Amino acid sequence: MEFVELGFEILGIRNCVKKIKLGYRIIIIIALIFSISCSNDSNSPKKNINTFANGDNGSKFIEKKILFTKDSSALKTTILNEIHLKDTLKVRGNYIVFFRPDSLRFHNYSKDPHSGIYEADSDFGFGISSAIHSLTNQKKYSNIKSVVSNFRYTLILDGENGEVLIDRDSMDYGYLLTKTMQNYKYQSLDQNIISSGDYFLKQVDDYFNIKK
Repeated sequence: MEFVELGFEILGIRNCVKKIKLGYRIIIIIALIFSISCSNDSNSPKKNINTFANGDNGSKFIEKKILFTKDSSALKTTILNEIHLKDTLKVRGNYIVFFRPDSLRFHNYSKDPHSGIYEADSDFGFGISSAIHSLTNQKKYSNIKSVVSNFRYTLILDGENGEVLIDRDSMDYGYLLTKTMQNYKYQSLDQNIISSGDYFLKQVDDYFNIKK
């Protein structure tokens, strides 16, 4: 009986040793993956970051330029010429429309490791998300709608002189401001990706003449 109990104890010790060895292996693998990831980040191309302007509230808007090499500039031209956006967004009333590329264009930009498309899209997404949150929750913006579009056309149904069709096929990132019976504002941000929601709110305040 004692021999049987001793056998179970030895078996238990062996199992514990196996688990400890497996744990060490997992830790080593995780450490290797982390070190490789850090190395890749340090070697990734950087973008220029400059101060764009000072807002009325003293905050700084950041201008981030997408860096295109000669090869990636050629790729951008090819994509704009060969991969056309589709569909139409219709708007009526007070709107700010944020423009982004569709998934097909984004995928083709991502083929160039120097295009900066992932960081640019992330920065733009952060900026417009912050702006949309303020537009949704602040009372002074209660009559202004916001929408994100990857469509080619935007049809303004109640423009200054009737219906207006905007074709933004040559633009990937930007925004459109429109108001009933008023001239619209249309701005490309392809080379100046804005990551600050305050920037967009200032454009809204100026266009709709909203006071603090």
